[in-house]
Amino acid sequence: MPIVQFAPFQSLVQPDFWHALTNLKIDVLRLSDHALPVSASYTAGRAVKDRETGTEIALGCNLTLGGDAFSESPQAPANAVLAKGSFKNFNTIEDFKNADKTALFNQTSDETWKSIVEDKCTALLTHFLLITFADLKKYKYFYWFAFPAFAAKPAWEIDGDWSAAPDVLGEDALSAIHAQLHQSLRPFFLVRTKDGKTEIALVEEYDKFFADVPADQRTIGFLDPSAQPNNPGWPLRNLLAYLTVHHPETARSVRILCWRDVEPGILSGWKSRFGILRQGSSDDAAAPADMRAKPAAVGWEKNIYGKLGPRVADLAPMMDPARLADQAVDLNLKLMRWRILPALDLDTVASTRCLLLGAGTLGCYVARTLMSLTDRTLDQMCTVTRPGLAPIAASTAVELLVSMLQHPEGIHAPAPPPQSNNSDTAAGSESILGIVPHQIRGFLAQFRNVPIVGPAYTKCTGCSETVVKGYEKDGFEMLLRAFNEPEFLPRLTGLDKLYEEAQAALENGDMVDAEEDDF
Repeated sequence: MPIVQFAPFQSLVQPDFWHALTNLKIDVLRLSDHALPVSASYTAGRAVKDRETGTEIALGCNLTLGGDAFSESPQAPANAVLAKGSFKNFNTIEDFKNADKTALFNQTSDETWKSIVEDKCTALLTHFLLITFADLKKYKYFYWFAFPAFAAKPAWEIDGDWSAAPDVLGEDALSAIHAQLHQSLRPFFLVRTKDGKTEIALVEEYDKFFADVPADQRTIGFLDPSAQPNNPGWPLRNLLAYLTVHHPETARSVRILCWRDVEPGILSGWKSRFGILRQGSSDDAAAPADMRAKPAAVGWEKNIYGKLGPRVADLAPMMDPARLADQAVDLNLKLMRWRILPALDLDTVASTRCLLLGAGTLGCYVARTLMSLTDRTLDQMCTVTRPGLAPIAASTAVELLVSMLQHPEGIHAPAPPPQSNNSDTAAGSESILGIVPHQIRGFLAQFRNVPIVGPAYTKCTGCSETVVKGYEKDGFEMLLRAFNEPEFLPRLTGLDKLYEEAQAALENGDMVDAEEDDF
């Protein structure tokens, strides 16, 4: 019979984890190198179909670490289970290289073996080890995972070959298993079919659950992170070790369900696999007295070159503030050119350096506007291409408000006469701060502002008579509609019809574009 080949875990570290490690090192660990608990997660293996050949390509047997790996109460993602681990960070690269990795590995495997033999628990069957060195100045992270798994002697063999689970258990049984696991996903479980009803239970309930079930009908399942048709995932190794210790009869024959259907199989076909395993021949089987002796363990992860060694995550392009700033400036400048001004000379803008002599109020505002290119909300096209436009408009609005408040008539202050930009301003139209224009039209291309006087607009969505009467009639209900229905105010004031007429005029060529950079 062929020996069972297991698909090893492959670490998948998300960038959020390195951010969490950075904060942990700076704010909590500092110079401490004590081991800490850490958590990861894994889910059922997945495969993708090659568009050209139509064949299924198995994805990695991944164990994923995210930003909540150091949380005291981690939560597994949807359709995934947690795996507990031990984490140790070294203060120098020399300590990382010279660490007694064998001792660390043995300590982790000892904890797993103790949980199997003494605690009779499956919680640590996927226990892992992670050692790291974080070079925070260069944003480089050296790390090495170990997934201790106990080697069986003699090796496990498969009777025949791995089969599609529905061919052996039936689709009804798989549907029942899926329904129960969907409520509470378990990494390891027992399966029995009694009186036509399929049920699952914890592996720790083996004796009670299988009390009246024939040995050849007992099925042990596990959430399989592998998607390879003939290679079950790494968690099965320690599950078999657990069964060998507490239920030695399984060494003769054990039915294994590799559960890979976290999504209903009726939608895309059942992916789970089934096999009957035996531990070598009866002559080679270990004596029951030897079952509790800790076997040898393996499980150090290989690096990207396929050799035993650590890996490196270089996050400098993602975490270095200087590089982030350069990328942000470059992106926003390119957005300006792509969207509005194809002729914009980006090189000149990007390469210009400014020296501000004096850091008073004016200098700070100048610097803030110059640096606004690095952190912009790209909402309106005019504010993208002219970074000073929004501050000009905002400051003008503030000055206008203060001038209005200082006028004796307040909000009823009359508009200044047209062209009242000199000392001949009509009496009564000024506050102590100057005139109180009702409208200001700005032309940034000409660097000029023009106060405008005009009659109230009958279709104004803010203060027209139609809007005021609507509020007096319906009160807050009218406001709710204005907040929740973007087209409510245009319909109420008749602006929607005006828009339609303007669009029709544009299509007929009766109008020309106005300047885009005014306010």
